[in-house]
Amino acid sequence: MRLRLFYALIPIIAFLILFEYTIINLGLGFPRSSYCFNERLMLRRPNSSYINYKDQRNIVHLNNFGFHDKNREKTNDDKKRIVFIGDSFVEGAQVSVDSLFSTRIEKYFNSSNDSSFEIINCGVGGVGTAWQYVLWDEYIRDNLSYDHIILFFLPDNDLRDNHPKLSSRRGQIKIYLDKNGFPKIEYMELSSRIKLFNYLSSHSAIFNSIRQRLFVLRKVLKKNRTGDKKAFINQKGIRSRNDDNYYQESLIRTKKLMKRWINELQNDDIGFSIVYLENIEDKNNMQEKNIGLNLKNIVADSSHFFNYKIQDGLIEKALFKKDKQYGHYTNFGHKIISEEIFFWIKNAVDR
Repeated sequence: MRLRLFYALIPIIAFLILFEYTIINLGLGFPRSSYCFNERLMLRRPNSSYINYKDQRNIVHLNNFGFHDKNREKTNDDKKRIVFIGDSFVEGAQVSVDSLFSTRIEKYFNSSNDSSFEIINCGVGGVGTAWQYVLWDEYIRDNLSYDHIILFFLPDNDLRDNHPKLSSRRGQIKIYLDKNGFPKIEYMELSSRIKLFNYLSSHSAIFNSIRQRLFVLRKVLKKNRTGDKKAFINQKGIRSRNDDNYYQESLIRTKKLMKRWINELQNDDIGFSIVYLENIEDKNNMQEKNIGLNLKNIVADSSHFFNYKIQDGLIEKALFKKDKQYGHYTNFGHKIISEEIFFWIKNAVDR
């Protein structure tokens, strides 16, 4: 009886293995790429892949450090290494690695007879400055050598993610800033059932694909059933006037974090610059808060602060648009931002 059962299972197992490799090779699904690095940080697995569905479908291939970038060595004494840190606008999951503005900038240096620069993309989608600092402190700091860090700051997104009263982030680890600008980390111990699901998702593209689709289906059904417009608004980050105080608190906390971050880097003789990605749609009146001016005063050299905004006539081509809202950079968007940041780095950062 047992022998018959064994022989009956062989073709089923063989089919599942073949199906697993088929959907991976066809780019239809991949095992879960994210994992808990420690109780302070979630990372993506090195050399893994995942499918981005936001703005446009794209298969994202991660490098040997788990970032959307080409493979890098831990050290490279022959080049000046600049690390880009930011959220999904830096990660650029909507386009290929070759189309990223970080990759383009590195190519510009190579084509201008200046191959002494290496631009390393360490962008992670859906996180704020607090998370980015922990990412640097816990992971980048010990795994990569570099000479300069450029932090890309998107005011509405980052200030929201840095404050517990504004953030809508969900997950096992949440990172905010306390009143003194120190990262406050909330770690949630998972149930045995969730741990089992995560394990299966991490080792099976079939299971992970089914789980992802069930999750999306549940969200759609819940939205249709409850019609919770308020939850939708909060998810989109559109705040009421009552939240203004929280944004001001978040700005103060963010400044404290950046000042301490700069001091830590200076102790290691590493430079720090800020690229301020000005909002295209200033739906929350963020500019009246003079956020850019506040952050510019943090850096010792004002040339190490770059205020970037896409020209009005190029917005439609540079950004994805859905439901009357602008999204992330298109291939063209990465091209135009790469040109401006390249000249800024060459004329200011590399002085």
